[in-house]
Amino acid sequence: MSIRSWEIAEELNWKSHAIKIRELMEKRLS
Repeated sequence: MSIRSWEIAEELNWKSHAIKIRELMEKRLS
């Protein structure tokens, strides 16, 4: 697995993680 593809996978994982946190925050506020 190349380094570039690893960086892309890491970025996608971070984005999906940030989206999950955002959803949890919205649920707590509502």
